[in-house]
Amino acid sequence: MKKTLTIILLIILGLSIFISCTQPKNKEITKTCDYKSDDGNSYSMLIGKFDTPYSPKYKPFSEVDLSNIKGFIDAYSYSGSYGWTNYLTLLDESAKNDAMLVDTESQGEYSKSFNDNIGKVTSLEIPIVYTHWVELNINQKTYSVIVGKFEKEEDIKEYEGVVPFVSTVKQDNKWLLTLDLLFYPLESEITEKSYDSLLRDCS
Repeated sequence: MKKTLTIILLIILGLSIFISCTQPKNKEITKTCDYKSDDGNSYSMLIGKFDTPYSPKYKPFSEVDLSNIKGFIDAYSYSGSYGWTNYLTLLDESAKNDAMLVDTESQGEYSKSFNDNIGKVTSLEIPIVYTHWVELNINQKTYSVIVGKFEKEEDIKEYEGVVPFVSTVKQDNKWLLTLDLLFYPLESEITEKSYDSLLRDCS
């Protein structure tokens, strides 16, 4: 009897491990809807979320895939490892011009900080996990606003009220960092609302 019980428990444990290993992780849940912004304008949006907050994964630059949101998050989060020239390929024209200006004003120290870390696994100083995103079209361009949250309790306390996010634009089937939405009230509106709140304002 004892032996039989042990065998049953081992079978149950084995099934639990198998189910845990085979279940998809960070599944993306998306919904397309018409969103009415606080200023009364309507936008056709795709609102997506990860079933569990997405933690960026390091990949060598040769394996970077900017064709999807996760791929961009990975590349952006570890861009300090890729060197200055490769970093610039992650940016659209607006973000690239800003980066070049910062580098000029720092007398080359900004680009040097990237080149000094080539080959090292260098992530963002403040760890962020990503929860949801919004895709929308503005002026015949497709943008995404990717919203996250601070991972460490001390950062949550220190930056209380701050919502980390990054905006991208799709060019040649690649998501690139952009500053195009910097002065759009819609960008801050999206980042200030939770995924559930965005859905409530959709039809």
